[in-house]
Amino acid sequence: MKREFRALSLDDALREVEARPFHLVPGLLDSRATMLIGQSEAGKSTLVADLIAAALRGEPFLRRDFTRPVSRVVVLSPEMGGTGEYAQRLVDRGLGRHLETERIVLYPGVASLSNDDWSALRDDVAPRPGDLVIVDPLIFILSEGTSLNSDEAVRSLWACLGGWVDAGAAVLIVHHSTRKRGQNGWQPTDGLGSSFFQAAARLTLTLRRSRGQVILTTSPNASAAERLTLSGGGAEPFALVAEEDAQKAAEASARRRDEGQAARFVEVARWAVENHAHVETAAELSRLLADQHPWLSGGAQPARQIAKHLSSGRKIGAFLTFDGSTRRWTETARPG
Repeated sequence: MKREFRALSLDDALREVEARPFHLVPGLLDSRATMLIGQSEAGKSTLVADLIAAALRGEPFLRRDFTRPVSRVVVLSPEMGGTGEYAQRLVDRGLGRHLETERIVLYPGVASLSNDDWSALRDDVAPRPGDLVIVDPLIFILSEGTSLNSDEAVRSLWACLGGWVDAGAAVLIVHHSTRKRGQNGWQPTDGLGSSFFQAAARLTLTLRRSRGQVILTTSPNASAAERLTLSGGGAEPFALVAEEDAQKAAEASARRRDEGQAARFVEVARWAVENHAHVETAAELSRLLADQHPWLSGGAQPARQIAKHLSSGRKIGAFLTFDGSTRRWTETARPG
C-alpha cells in the first residue's frame, strides 16, 4: 500500500499545537508519549493510579493542572491481577466502582501481543482525542519471543502505539528499571532492554526510593529536568513535598557526597600518619590502608587502586603526601 504524506503550513502546524499542547500535565505527562521507569515496589502503579484519579475528577496531579480534559482512561494490563489492583486503588481514591466505561475501561490479560492482536485491540478500544492510555507494564506486552534488547521490538511497539497517538490519545508506558549495580553500589535508573524505548518517548519519568524518600525525576526533550520529592505511596496517594531543578539537585547531592567522603578521607589520613608515617613506599602504605579501610576501593585489587590514588593525588591521595626530606607521610590540607 502506498503511503500518504501530509504537508502542513506554519499556521496549520501551530494550530495543531494549540489544539493539542505538548504537555497534558506540564512537565509530568506528555500529550503523546511518556515513559515511567522504576524498580519493582518503587510505587509506579500507585503513582499512575493517582494520575488516573486526578484525570477522571478533573483535579491537579501533584499540584499541576491538566492542559485539557481527559474524557476517558484506558488501562492495558498484561500482568496477572493487574486490572484488579488498579480497580482497588482507584476505589480507595474515592472513585465509584460503577463508574461508566465511557470514562474508564480496563483490559486484563493483554500479554504477548502480535501485530494482529494490536490491530484487533485498537478496533475494540477505538482511541480518540481526550483518551489517556496506560500500558503497565511494558515487559509483558511485547510479542512472544521478542527480546527487550531488540531495537526491532521498539519499532514494532511504537508502530502499534503510534497509531493510537495519531488518533489523539496520550500514551503512558510503565517500565521496569535494571537491578544491576556498579562496583561501588551505584544503581543506574535506565529501563530494562534497548535504550530506544526511552528515546521513542518525548518525556521520561524515573521513580525511585532513596533513604526513605520517594524521588520522581523528569527528563523532557524540550525543557529543564526536574526533581520532585514525594511522600505517601502504597495505600495512600503520593503528595508533593518539594520540587527543584534536577541539575541543581544533582550538583547539591554531589557536593554533600563529596563533603561526606572528604571527612572520611581526613580520618583515614590521620590514622595513616599516626600509625604508619614512616612506611617507605606508597605500595606498602596502600596494602595497610586496604586492610584497615577496604571501602577506599571497590575494585578487585584495592591496594593497587589505592596506590594509584596516592601517586595521582586523587581521593585519599589528596589528603596524604610523602615528604622526601623527612621520609614521612604527612596530612595534606583539605582541598578547597
